[in-house]
Amino acid sequence: MAAGTASEWSESRVRGLVTEKLTPTRLAVVDDSGGCGASFSVLIVSDAFKGVPIMQRQRLVHDALGAKAMTDIHALSIKAVTGEQFDKRLAEGKFAAALVAALVPPMAAAAPTEAVA
Repeated sequence: MAAGTASEWSESRVRGLVTEKLTPTRLAVVDDSGGCGASFSVLIVSDAFKGVPIMQRQRLVHDALGAKAMTDIHALSIKAVTGEQFDKRLAEGKFAAALVAALVPPMAAAAPTEAVA
């Protein structure tokens, strides 16, 4: 790789840059490359995406990671959604289980409901 190595990239580094620049309400970053940092799946939930076209959302994530990431990381799958879109797609099972499991903050287990007397 001309500009650097994929091993410079990790889930925590990607998470930090995205959080710093985009302040998501939920974020999942999964290294799909087996630890070498060459391939990531990212799920970003932010109401800042309201009214923003999908391609522009992708550009915002690319900008948050910087130009070096775009030369070092070989594959980057980005799902950038609003809170409303996230809730709907989650209920429809549209997200990979690995992304849902990696969400920060994590999805809370359904709390038991108690009957009110």
